[in-house]
Amino acid sequence: MLNLKKYFSAAYHQPYPSACFLSPVLLFLVHFLITFEEKKELSVIMTNFGYYRALLFSWMVAVGLVWWVRKKSSQLDASLAWRAAFAQRLKNQLLYGIFYPLVLAMAIATLYFLFFRINILHTVYFRRYFPLISLFLVLLNTLVFAWNQYFRKDPTMPTPPAPIKDVARQPLHAKKVSAKLQTANHLMDSQIACVYMYKGVCHYVTLSGEFFLWPGNFEDAEHTLGADFFTIRRSVMVSRLAIKEAQPEEKLMRVVLGFEVPVSLVVSYRNLVGFKNWLNAEEEEASVG
Repeated sequence: MLNLKKYFSAAYHQPYPSACFLSPVLLFLVHFLITFEEKKELSVIMTNFGYYRALLFSWMVAVGLVWWVRKKSSQLDASLAWRAAFAQRLKNQLLYGIFYPLVLAMAIATLYFLFFRINILHTVYFRRYFPLISLFLVLLNTLVFAWNQYFRKDPTMPTPPAPIKDVARQPLHAKKVSAKLQTANHLMDSQIACVYMYKGVCHYVTLSGEFFLWPGNFEDAEHTLGADFFTIRRSVMVSRLAIKEAQPEEKLMRVVLGFEVPVSLVVSYRNLVGFKNWLNAEEEEASVG
C-alpha cells in the first residue's frame, strides 16, 4: 500500500517520478494554462468544444515534455553527475531540460495552429502561453535537482563513495591502481550494483543509486568483480544484491533494479541459460544456508 513514507523513500520512483504518475497534476496545470487571463466565465469556457480539444492537446504535450526532461536528466545523472561537475551539468541541464523542450513545444504549437490554418504569430501564444511554459520547465528542472539532492541525503542510504576525479589525466598504470583500490573498497562494503557501458564510457552504480565513472573498460570490471556479478548482455553486468526481481519478457527475462539505468536490462538470448543457472545457484545456496 502506498503511503508518504514509501513515496519519499529512495527505492520508490527512481530516479524521478514518472510522467504517468504526474498526469493528474499536469491536467490541472494545463487547465490553468488555458483559462489563464480568460475574460469569459469558467462555465462558458467549459461548454466550448475547443476547450476540451486544447486541453487534450496541451496535456499530451505536457506529458511529453515531462518524459523528455526525465529521460535526459536520467542520462545526465549517469554520464555527468551534479557532484562531479556542477557547472558543466548545469549547462547541459539548461540545454536539454529547458532550451530544447521549449523549441520542441513551440514547434508542436506551430504545427497545431497550422492544422487549423492559423498563424501562431496572430495568436496569444507568445504573450500568454510561452512565458508560462518557460516557467513550468524551470520549475520542473528545479524539481529534478531537488529530487536528486534529496535522495543523496536520505539517512537510510549508505554513504556513497567519492567519485574518482581526473581519471582521464592519470597515466595508464595509475588508472589500473585506482580502479583496483576503488573496486576493493566497494566490494568490502558490497556497494556496487551494476556496471555498464554508455556512449563509449564505462559507468557503475552503487546500491544507493549513485552513478560514477569506472576507471577502466568493461573487460577490467568483468575480470575484477567476483561471482556475485553476472553479465546479462553485452557490456551490462549486475550484482545479486541489486536484483529486486527477474521478470519474464516474451522469451527472455528482464532484470529489475531499485533504480533506473540508461541501458537495457533485458537478458540476452545467449546469456539467458547461464543467468537462470546463476540465479538458481543463489537460491540453492540460500536454502542450504
